[in-house]
Amino acid sequence: MIDILKECNRALRFLLEVAMILTLSYWGASSTSLALPLSFLLGLALPLFAMLVWGLLVAPKARCLLVDPLAAAGRAGSLRPGCSASVASTMLPAR
Repeated sequence: MIDILKECNRALRFLLEVAMILTLSYWGASSTSLALPLSFLLGLALPLFAMLVWGLLVAPKARCLLVDPLAAAGRAGSLRPGCSASVASTMLPAR
């Protein structure tokens, strides 16, 4: 029973990470009044930066794994930009 819960937790964590990356990409591409190429670039740069930070410092198999309190804050803090981007993208005026 415990193993099933652990696997469900891992699956939920993965889905939240994917949702964060997709939300950052959408927010980066649609939240600017810049030209289309710059908007596209921002839509690619934000999720790539988030994946880089996540992979280097916060991921369970990271090479430079943060100390436990810092890792917990990093995991919680990594969801904040995705949530903020999601809220901000719904508050944008229609183009």
